[in-house]
Parts: sequence; C-alpha cells; structure tokens
Amino acid sequence: NVQELLNNDFEAGGDDPAALAQELAGWTPAASVSIVAEATDVGLHSLQALNGRATKAIPTTTPAIAQGQFFELSFWARGIRQNIVIRLRQNIDGQNVYPAVIAPNVSVGNAWQEYRFGPVQLGAVDPTKPLELTIHQLDENGQVDNGINGRTLFLDHVRLTRVQDTVSLVKDSWKTREGFDVPLACDSNPQDGLPGEGLGCRAYEEAGSKGQIRY
Repeated sequence: NVQELLNNDFEAGGDDPAALAQELAGWTPAASVSIVAEATDVGLHSLQALNGRATKAIPTTTPAIAQGQFFELSFWARGIRQNIVIRLRQNIDGQNVYPAVIAPNVSVGNAWQEYRFGPVQLGAVDPTKPLELTIHQLDENGQVDNGINGRTLFLDHVRLTRVQDTVSLVKDSWKTREGFDVPLACDSNPQDGLPGEGLGCRAYEEAGSKGQIRY
C-alpha cells in the first residue's frame, strides 16, 4: 500500500496570485521560495529556492506518523551546480531533530533531472508534532550551508509517499485439513520430521481416481 503525503507540481492553472499562493502554501522560508515560470515543460512552473533551501510542512496524516514507517521521495530538480541534503525534520521542545535522512548528499546540475529515493525508514518521532521535508544546500566540506551563497535551486513534481507493506495472514490457513504442512499424497508420514515422497510437492503428481493429481 502507498499513501501519498505530498504531491506538488506547482501548477495553479495560470498566474492568478491567489492560486499561486495556494500552490506555495506550506513551503518556507517565505523570503527564499517562490513559484516561477521555469519547469520541466515550457510554459509551466516550478518552485524556486534561493540559496538552495526549502522546507515543506507535511499535512497531518491518518494513521499518524510512527517510528519504523517507510517513505519514498521523488522530484525533478536543476540549478546552479550544487549539492543538497534531504531530510525529514521535527521541532521538539525548540530543537530540530531529523528522524530520517532521505538523501545525505545529492548533486544537482544545470539540466533538469529526475531523482528518486527510498524507501527510507523513519526513526524515533513524536506523533503529536508536525513533520517537515527539508532541503538544504551543502558547502564544499559537506556541511549544511545556511549562508547567502547565491546558488538557486529549482524543484518540480515533488512527491512524498508512505509505503505500507502489509500482508494479511489467516492463522493456520497453510495447513491441510488434517492439520499437516503438506498433503498425505506428498508425505505419507508427515509427523516423522523427514521429507516425504514428494519432497514438499512443488511439482508432484500421483494417480487418482480421476486421473493424475498435481500437488
């Protein structure tokens, strides 16, 4: 199962200021992010992030976020050549914590390119606190660069999903009617702890009253 938590293509259906503001909702810092006419397709839009920094608040989800969940991220990006780190963040008691690093060091160039990451497992989180997707530029030493560096980043088609791998099992449904692991035709003495005549019966046939029976 896949639950979509975020899907931004920054297309408001035109350049109406109210519609563009709605597309930009949840993206910060306000002084650094904007929607511009620069995209993977001519005439469309993307998110411009000055100094390679952008944060998106993830809407409240059901079920709530929890440790051990898996996330996947995909997006398109281009910009002045730079390296970025992508993480999931929470602010707990005034301190930023990062329960998941989606990509520790991603190289972005001048041409549009698609990026895909995950599944990434979430570490310890507070389910009562908001979760944020953060993108920060790295300096030449691989450290987060919070300065004014002049390297602009463009993002498009940003999609974050939560992957829920669940398998429904019925207790003892793999047993035979007699309660054994394999049919008696495959193992005439299933309680002796030894493989039977059919060795598990992946491809085993025997004669029956109605012809060959395959197990």
